Amino acid sequence: MLIGGVAAGKTTIRKERYGSGYVVLDAGEIFLNLSRGHPHLEFGKDLDEAVDLIGYLITLQAMRERRNIVTEMAGGPCEEMIDAMLSIDYKIDVPYVDCDVNTAMQRNLKRRPDEISAFYAGPYHARWIIRAAWQV
Repeated sequence: MLIGGVAAGKTTIRKERYGSGYVVLDAGEIFLNLSRGHPHLEFGKDLDEAVDLIGYLITLQAMRERRNIVTEMAGGPCEEMIDAMLSIDYKIDVPYVDCDVNTAMQRNLKRRPDEISAFYAGPYHARWIIRAAWQV
């Protein structure tokens, strides 16, 4: 679980270090795949039920298969997520990703519509992990 502020570089590190051998939990990516770049669809509003169901099912299957999982959080119920994972005997690594405020601000201002922040996607990830851990 990569944790850090908005535009700190979590996705970059995830892709560099966790690109293979991990199931990626990313509500933004699921939304983008479902929306196929349709400009009138909004993350967190449109396709929300489908994003939530698909993400949950991916999480549940990954946990049942004891796969390595990686996700990103920009705050939120991280402690509850960690407790859920520990309750089903997962080992947890929680690197904190940080950069200076000016760099983060510039990155966030340049963010493209197809780069959905963990600030918005993180609550989905938490919900999936906590819910799936109870089903394993």
